[in-house]
Amino acid sequence: AGFNPPYGAPINYYLKTGSDSTVRDSAGTKLVSKDSVSITISDASGALVRTLKAPVNAGINRVWWNLRADLTKQAKLRTSPEYAPWYTVQLEGRNAPSLGRVGVLVPPGTYTVKLTAPSGRVEQQQIVVRKDPNSVGTQADLDQNIALVRQLRTDLDETVGMVNSLENVRGQLWAFKATMSGDSTRKEIVDGADSLDIKLRGVERRLFQTRITGRGQDQVRYPMRLGEQIQYLADQLQTSDNAPTESQRQVAAVLREQLTAAKVEFDRVMTREVAAYNSMLQQRKIPNVISDQQQR
Repeated sequence: AGFNPPYGAPINYYLKTGSDSTVRDSAGTKLVSKDSVSITISDASGALVRTLKAPVNAGINRVWWNLRADLTKQAKLRTSPEYAPWYTVQLEGRNAPSLGRVGVLVPPGTYTVKLTAPSGRVEQQQIVVRKDPNSVGTQADLDQNIALVRQLRTDLDETVGMVNSLENVRGQLWAFKATMSGDSTRKEIVDGADSLDIKLRGVERRLFQTRITGRGQDQVRYPMRLGEQIQYLADQLQTSDNAPTESQRQVAAVLREQLTAAKVEFDRVMTREVAAYNSMLQQRKIPNVISDQQQR
């Protein structure tokens, strides 16, 4: 019995020797390889499309490029889902179960693949991505399709950036409450954290479905929010080479309006409300809650 290869373009390379810098535990089990082959893919204009990390094995190696650009940001949650405090979150956070990532399917054209080995040696070759001959979409249709998907990709990145910043602050508030909840002299700080957390959650509810645990029927039970809807529309557009329908254009415009409104509320809460709470902490000589704006 055979099997179908992964979708996309195979990238093959030969290394005379493999990596010697592999970390192993006391039992000799391989944990992680410090070295990797760096592969970058650029379009005809020289713009970077995708970055891949590949193994350093002696002999012939193969990795697959799925013909997509780099993925959008990962939404990282640092608090338990709403109404599910039993679902604990580790210190490093967890990936949002309902808010996925989008990689734009590249248009037909010539792409340059550059491989950089750990030794510093660089090799490059070209890959030609061709249009499906069975597709009924014209080049103009495909251009419109990709343009809208790229706009949605930008909107999704903006949405996820706000989610990550909100979750970063909320995670710190949870830590404050956990360490100070039993101290009657810090009641004002705990109450302030609760009040600020409610305001932050109000913004989050507009950006993604905060109640989903990733288990059972959560994604059927609760309606999807802005981030999930943007992702869904982008995924649907990429199922064909046709131009976006009028309905899809209108939905994209509505979602962008919602994103603009959510951003106004986000900026207000993250500046005014967080600043007010930070001011109270400063008066009591307690380290500030950090808004983490750089994640946007």
